[in-house]
Amino acid sequence: MIRSYPQSEYATYSAISVGDYHMKEKNVDAAIRAYQTAADKNMPAEVAREAQFKVGEIYFFQKATLDAKSAYQKLFYAFANDEGLPSEARKEPTLKGANHVEREQDS
Repeated sequence: MIRSYPQSEYATYSAISVGDYHMKEKNVDAAIRAYQTAADKNMPAEVAREAQFKVGEIYFFQKATLDAKSAYQKLFYAFANDEGLPSEARKEPTLKGANHVEREQDS
């Protein structure tokens, strides 16, 4: 579906499903790629939003703070005016305490 009809909204749903499958198989890199494919399509918005959030969550739980921050900022900037985004999520992400973790990653 993703390759045959890349402009279809169903390709976005398919990419999310592929990402979920890869997460269950603990293939995190493939899951991130699938979720990013879904997020980049931006349609339907609620699915693309979910995909971008999942990318941020993966990085966050891997303690890859810089990547998580980037993913969450992309979510914020891409969907800040989206009515489906909770009002709390419309505030620019700061990831307080991220500077400490960033310094550890850079070492």
